[in-house]
Amino acid sequence: MRRFLRTQLWPAVALLALLTLITGIAYPAAVTAVAQVAFPPRPTDRSSSSTGRRSARR
Repeated sequence: MRRFLRTQLWPAVALLALLTLITGIAYPAAVTAVAQVAFPPRPTDRSSSSTGRRSARR
């Protein structure tokens, strides 16, 4: 049993933790960073209201 823990279970748990960190934290953070650089926020249009309709005033 001790040999099983050392040779098979411990590496499996370590890889699970590592891949969870990579796919759950690092990858989404990298994609978000790239998206923020590639698609900067657009300036707001002052003539539109909160409902998205244009105001009657011109």
